[in-house]
Amino acid sequence: MHIGSFEEELSSNPSDEVAEYILEGKWQKVVNMYNQFPTCHTTMINPSVGTTLHVVVDLDEEEVVEKLVNAIIRHKTMKALEMRNY
Repeated sequence: MHIGSFEEELSSNPSDEVAEYILEGKWQKVVNMYNQFPTCHTTMINPSVGTTLHVVVDLDEEEVVEKLVNAIIRHKTMKALEMRNY
């Protein structure tokens, strides 16, 4: 797969794009995606890691956690706050 098709694939699935931003430590982009795409709130990165929120909590990114929780509250996707990882 060449880079162009990889980028197209990422942009077609917001949750994959968020996962990529997490790996790169691009926290403002993660927050932006959370604000634009509520489906990202409950998407598991993988079963052991959990959701984006789990990862950000594990990495002790307190400001980002606050912004993600605010997005969850604003979009009323409270299920995201109840989800567990392994």
